[in-house]
Amino acid sequence: YTPWGAYSRSKLANLWFAFALADRLKAHNHTIKSLVVHPGVSKTNLFFKEKGKQPLYNLLKVLMPLQSAEKGALPTLRAVHDVDAQNGDFFGPEGLAEFGGKAVRVQASRLAQNRLLADQFFTLSETLTKTKFIF
Repeated sequence: YTPWGAYSRSKLANLWFAFALADRLKAHNHTIKSLVVHPGVSKTNLFFKEKGKQPLYNLLKVLMPLQSAEKGALPTLRAVHDVDAQNGDFFGPEGLAEFGGKAVRVQASRLAQNRLLADQFFTLSETLTKTKFIF
């Protein structure tokens, strides 16, 4: 177990669930939208969870100034307020490696876009939580 690995896997799970939910909402012609956002790399306590283990933070701090947590919230605000947002849209920063910058539509990784895995994950989520979504 590593905190960063667990964090990465949880973000992939979020994307799969959101994309599978978007597909189901579209299939049933719902006006509800499933939108996905990511903040980029912001100055938060994520890098300080393991006391004394800050090499990634220190490297990023030298290579690229980290954006404020407030700027990290911009993709969420964009998704919430964008009247043109479409079901399944993904918003994040436009800057280098999507670390920071203006909030724009971005592309998920190929693995995150795998609709078969997303569908399987959604079904597994329903099973494990004993929750059945009704569309």
